[in-house]
Amino acid sequence: MKIYILNDSFYVRRSGLDNAGILRTKLFNKHGLQTQFVTYKLDLNARFGFETVAELTPNYLNMYEELMERPATSNPIDIKTIMLPNIAQDYIDENGRELHLADGQTIKLQPGIDHKTLLLWTEIAANGQTTRMKFFDPRGQQIGTEYFSPDDKQLYLREFVSTTTPTKLWTTVTATGQTTYRFHTADNQEHMFDSEAALQAFWLDELVRQNTTAGEETVFIVDRNAEWIDALQQMTEPARKMSVLHNAHTIDPQQVMGPLNENYEAVLNHQELFERFIVSSDQQAADVLARWPKATVTAIPVAVLPDQRPVNTPFVEREVGLVAIVSRIAPEKNLTEAVQAIHLAHQQNDMIHAEIWGSGNHGDDDRLQAFIDQSGATAYIKLKGYTAQPEQVWQRAQATLLTSHNEGYALSLVEALANGVPAISYDVKYGPSELIDESTGRLVPEHDYTQMAETLVTWFNTPEELARKSAAAVASTQRFSAENIWQKWNEVLS
Repeated sequence: MKIYILNDSFYVRRSGLDNAGILRTKLFNKHGLQTQFVTYKLDLNARFGFETVAELTPNYLNMYEELMERPATSNPIDIKTIMLPNIAQDYIDENGRELHLADGQTIKLQPGIDHKTLLLWTEIAANGQTTRMKFFDPRGQQIGTEYFSPDDKQLYLREFVSTTTPTKLWTTVTATGQTTYRFHTADNQEHMFDSEAALQAFWLDELVRQNTTAGEETVFIVDRNAEWIDALQQMTEPARKMSVLHNAHTIDPQQVMGPLNENYEAVLNHQELFERFIVSSDQQAADVLARWPKATVTAIPVAVLPDQRPVNTPFVEREVGLVAIVSRIAPEKNLTEAVQAIHLAHQQNDMIHAEIWGSGNHGDDDRLQAFIDQSGATAYIKLKGYTAQPEQVWQRAQATLLTSHNEGYALSLVEALANGVPAISYDVKYGPSELIDESTGRLVPEHDYTQMAETLVTWFNTPEELARKSAAAVASTQRFSAENIWQKWNEVLS
């Protein structure tokens, strides 16, 4: 059996969904199942993400890398070391390097997120028009070249070239923006595709054919459903497919028969493609079955805790009054209400303060910071940015809050509890009610941040009771041991 965990890219700043796939990949390989974490996007920064999970590198597959049969060698190119014979002016800063040549041409060298490793080489003619771009991955391998039309300055051809075989892939962009794909294989065959999804389907079929020839069964476990559904529909080779629902499957989780979440609408409307759906909670499994009684649904928590866990920092040695939140900064997380709860609690006990760890998109970080400032809480509520090591945050904290409108399972709550951090959470679908009771935290009605604040004050005014909750929190997460989660998956895969 060969298992493929389908994601779209390997992100440096990973979400709970991404981390769940990584944990699952490690778990399956630990138990002898050949499992790979699969992506299809051409993300030049992706391999920087392995700096914190280097052990996953042998189990990573990217569609473009595999189609081009990229070697595993690594020789990063530092933009500072690039020399050309006719440089007239040379500018460099953390955003890149700009070389002005004697013939009027400009070369822009754009680094990756480390601010030094070459990812993009852009050639600009004397008239200011971009003529060509060469792109590299962090290992120093040139992946391909983009060519631009001289009349309208638009990208019209992207060429990927293998460094080891005659394999080539061309993507052509027409004047109307339509992209077509032409793949020339090492054995001199050509395939044409009218969309990236068709190329994805071809590649997945190739994986299945290779496995079938080797006598191996193929299993696809789909984490990024919306990104893979078109390809899965276009596949021709038979394979086992499972869809993982990482969040509420309806827009409003309280409306079981309501409009579907756009991330899962397509897969739920094409259930014939999948042998089963995986959800994280019994509550969501019941909701899915209430709407689709004939569906096959299995509840398996996304959390996987290592069998050998480090000793938690004693509660009395933690930062007194620290409320830590590790979360994406996004509207559905309702973090402004967490800020309001901490602000109210701080008025009654000025030892209570907070750190919010995470990042957002589209200015969400800035809006949250502005709200903190307007609330007069800047001195005791700090936005700390993204962290790839949340356990280091949890080991300092004495409490956490969850104010989301809905969750897939609230993986951050599991991590907090496992690290001895009691939690106060809105009683929303899905996850909190299955994770928290009065011994480990408290559930409060959604939007009742006043009760959340009152609970914080009570807790920090009775530190002995809070310490008992901390110990109970750790004990409550034993059900998420790697062995327990493996048994659930083993039943599904067998």
